[in-house]
Amino acid sequence: DLLAKDPDSWPYLVWASADASGWATSTAEVVSRLEAILEHERALRVSVFLDEESGTVTQSVLRTSAVPIVVVEREPDDAMLQDAAMDVTGSLGKRGKALARLWVTPERMVRGVMHHVVIDGIGIELLEAAVQAAEYRPSVHAYDYLDYAEWERATLSTMPADHEAKVFWAKMLQEPAAMQWRWQPLSSQDGAE
Repeated sequence: DLLAKDPDSWPYLVWASADASGWATSTAEVVSRLEAILEHERALRVSVFLDEESGTVTQSVLRTSAVPIVVVEREPDDAMLQDAAMDVTGSLGKRGKALARLWVTPERMVRGVMHHVVIDGIGIELLEAAVQAAEYRPSVHAYDYLDYAEWERATLSTMPADHEAKVFWAKMLQEPAAMQWRWQPLSSQDGAE
């Protein structure tokens, strides 16, 4: 199970696993549900990058279709997971690149990897519940992701250029390789071969 992965193996990445087989009769239905969730939850479609002209960290909300949803013939293997993790990690700091990857298996299981910039622990629980629910009812937010982004932008604009948070994110987005991670295949965890 992807959630059983050692979280220390993938700093800044969040893994998702949800079973849609209780309501969905086809992978197409699951893909449709994921598209509806992505359309409503703008945070999952965010691209974060360093604007070269202004030197500021910038966020943009991408089209729903920018987040890959791949129907696979079998459960994602270690190589597929490693490629996706590298892709998500490598997308941070690149304009127009989504920070989430999702798969749907023939058994109507949803697997995913997302950068922590776009989702947190509570968000992953809400995403998994939305995938598993018999009927999807988009949540009503008091504030939208764009409200948060506007607040954050205003807050950051009042900070001096050498503020710790600004320096940290500028470095991470200029040099994504500075966000080191190591790959530990699923099969080698818990001593299994």
